[in-house]
Amino acid sequence: MRIKGEVSIELYRRDEVIQVTEYDWGMALQIYREMGWKPQRPLEAYARPLSFVPPAEAAEMEAAGRRLFALIRDEPIISTSVRMDMGMLHRLTDFLANGSCVVGEIGAYQQALANGDLL
Repeated sequence: MRIKGEVSIELYRRDEVIQVTEYDWGMALQIYREMGWKPQRPLEAYARPLSFVPPAEAAEMEAAGRRLFALIRDEPIISTSVRMDMGMLHRLTDFLANGSCVVGEIGAYQQALANGDLL
């Protein structure tokens, strides 16, 4: 059983990993969709391990996050309606700016490195 707020997901690629709670990743996906990202699969397909975010979709997610940040710069009150930590949303958006990634369980990145899957 997972505790709310417990880090339980890793987004990773060859040289980079970020850990996040399922709640924050799910909220980020919803925010990206509300800000214009059009998922190619059902949203749930991205929310849980093991899934893959292709390069084009990572770029669309990043652009959607940037649109929200631009709105908040113009109207700071908008940030009160965001139901997640804005710092984490920034970190996720910056991470997605670097391209595709795998959504895995905690430890998946180290396992992929050990197996030589990220060479």
